[in-house]
Amino acid sequence: MYNYSIKDVKKLGFKMLVVANDRSFGTIKPETYNTGKNHFKPSFRSVYIADCDWQGGFVYITSNIYGIMKLYRCKTEFETEIGNIFTSGKTRSEAIKKFVYNFTNKIYNKS
Repeated sequence: MYNYSIKDVKKLGFKMLVVANDRSFGTIKPETYNTGKNHFKPSFRSVYIADCDWQGGFVYITSNIYGIMKLYRCKTEFETEIGNIFTSGKTRSEAIKKFVYNFTNKIYNKS
């Protein structure tokens, strides 16, 4: 069985800025994301990987597109995060495997 690791996240194009045993953070150029009539200027997409000890331990990965949003027919702009991709698993390998699949297929969380 293949053991997924941070190298697999790097293969997606993420530049990992922090890599530690229990958490990692990286960025990538953002993909286009449809915000309908609202205007969105993306800056970057981040990825955060964290190991948690809560309830027996698990690993979660969250990834968002950061940018400036201007709502339809409004003048004010604000910083926001959109296009969340979230995964988790009992092991780092399991969580990264799910993240690679969701990121490659652009499976976003709906809220």
